[in-house]
Amino acid sequence: MTPKATAFLAKNPTFIGAVAGYRFYEHPTLGDESPLVYIKDGRVGLSDFWEVPTLDELYDLYDIPKAQ
Repeated sequence: MTPKATAFLAKNPTFIGAVAGYRFYEHPTLGDESPLVYIKDGRVGLSDFWEVPTLDELYDLYDIPKAQ
């Protein structure tokens, strides 16, 4: 896990849900006034989602190849 992801989790954000290995959290200081924050493969990032996405929404937005 990156130091940035570790620092983020140290703020005790609220876990919202997980989809395809992406773990979504509420922003620890902005709450629902910010898109969800995600952790994937030990890296943290700000998503484009305000609610936990469906698998198809996640694949479409991030151009993740769908399993056949």
